[in-house]
Amino acid sequence: MPMSNSFSSLFLGRFKPYYLYRLLKWKFGSRAPLGVGLKVTNRCPMGCRHCAWYKPDDPELSTKVWMSLIDEARRRGCIFALFEGGEPTMRDDLQILIDHANSRGMITELFTNGWNPLDVYEPDVFWISVDGLNEMHDRMRTKGSFHRLMENVDKLNKRKVISWTTINRDNVDSLEEICAFLSDRVTGMMFNFFYPYCGVDDLSLSKEERVLTGQKLLGLKSGGYRILNSDAFLERLDEDYTVYPWMGLTISSTGHLHHGCPIEQIQESYDCSECYMVCCREPALAYGLNIKSLNVIIDITCSENGLLWFKPCIDD
Repeated sequence: MPMSNSFSSLFLGRFKPYYLYRLLKWKFGSRAPLGVGLKVTNRCPMGCRHCAWYKPDDPELSTKVWMSLIDEARRRGCIFALFEGGEPTMRDDLQILIDHANSRGMITELFTNGWNPLDVYEPDVFWISVDGLNEMHDRMRTKGSFHRLMENVDKLNKRKVISWTTINRDNVDSLEEICAFLSDRVTGMMFNFFYPYCGVDDLSLSKEERVLTGQKLLGLKSGGYRILNSDAFLERLDEDYTVYPWMGLTISSTGHLHHGCPIEQIQESYDCSECYMVCCREPALAYGLNIKSLNVIIDITCSENGLLWFKPCIDD
């Protein structure tokens, strides 16, 4: 259900001072990141046809090392800690790492394919990967994965769950069905656009297809579906506006810290004009004080229990 105007207003009133503080630092030359992607493992029980990150033979770091890396990310200014992979639930110490990030005042987010049970974890936000319904999702990932995902999501009992759907040639015609199915199961829905990584099937849309898809999502959003993408993002899918990759930090499963676009970690060259992934596009609009994109952050970081942004945190 949408948040009340009074709740959103309360959050925005408290959010502005911190955001303006960071914005002023950025405008005066600071390039401190706001969030960190923690690729705590490259192991995964699936072999998704669109994944460029699957490297199961990479060595894994110890709990102690990951704790120190989380501390380093916080020292650099990161507020958001996104646990991802691979599939992060493959690690036995995942909740220990989530607790550690929480103790540093970070907003914790778990990005998962839902193959393993989820109700044993307590991040602030669950992000679940949904590529389609039933057989379509299974074709992208592995047989039986959709059923297991939904079964594990249902056990979360209405905790904060946001679906993440990467739009590609296979599922672009099924967006309304996806929204209808998920509307009573998740807190909100985020739609991303496939980037043509080297070495995987090219499932990306053309610019014309991308623009039409944005218009369709705007229609579904105005029809009442809780799509979290901002109108600003969906209305500008034909524009190659400036993005600011320095807002993000990525730490690989081997402990390498990369300040900038995460794609640089897996391929030497990339084309920003072909990339309409939310992780860079929405923050770029928010950097320009676009209120619609700022509201995306508000929606993600609010919960019925309070304002997640304002957990106690160390100075940055």
